[in-house]
Amino acid sequence: MKDLYKEIFRRKSFRSYPNKLEIDENLESKIFFKANSLSTFDSTIKTKVYITKLINSKKNDYVLHFYSEIKPNYRLNAGFMLEEFVLYLTSLNVGTLFVGSKQDKTHKNETLKYILTVNFSLVSSDSFRLPTDNISRKDRNLFIKGFIEEEVINAVRYSASAVNKQPWLFEGITTGDTYQIICYVDKDNSFLGFKLDGCFDVGIAIYNILVTLNYLGKKYSLTVESKDLKYGNFQEVARITYL
Repeated sequence: MKDLYKEIFRRKSFRSYPNKLEIDENLESKIFFKANSLSTFDSTIKTKVYITKLINSKKNDYVLHFYSEIKPNYRLNAGFMLEEFVLYLTSLNVGTLFVGSKQDKTHKNETLKYILTVNFSLVSSDSFRLPTDNISRKDRNLFIKGFIEEEVINAVRYSASAVNKQPWLFEGITTGDTYQIICYVDKDNSFLGFKLDGCFDVGIAIYNILVTLNYLGKKYSLTVESKDLKYGNFQEVARITYL
């Protein structure tokens, strides 16, 4: 995890791949192995990934289709797992794009539901986000309450979010030498009148928080929660406790 910290800030969404490079067999093997050994938010949820290499594609060269068992927190789990995959690919200079509207017409799975696709292709190392690049994000006062380390706040700000809605809230609580980050999802998340499930995005942000705590040398534990609404329409979904 620690090695992925800088990739949070390099990652960007690739909607085109103007300077595609060839993924060789060695790199392809690493990617396939990682896709099948991802960390989970909830290990009790069954998931499966399918990776397909596209032939003569003018855009991305590969697609990953993610399937999941439908249980509580399945979208949180999907976001958490796929963020690890995306950051790992970023570390290999492989550009990615989350595609929520795409359908998988190739694979059939009778027990798991198709959730999301990740497009990806190898690109040059200078294709990624630079520290000087501007990002469009909410004011921190709109999604942070209490004390949370600056590095953690920045990791959240750089987390991917569908149509940039950032449907999250994080509350820091300090008790003696113990710190907690309470993670909430906006249950009233919508765009152009359509309701959006923000749990996938919050799963991404939670993974980035854990990467950052690991980078800072903090010992932490993650507890899955499901509580009543707070701060308007925000529902608690997890607590991260660390020293």
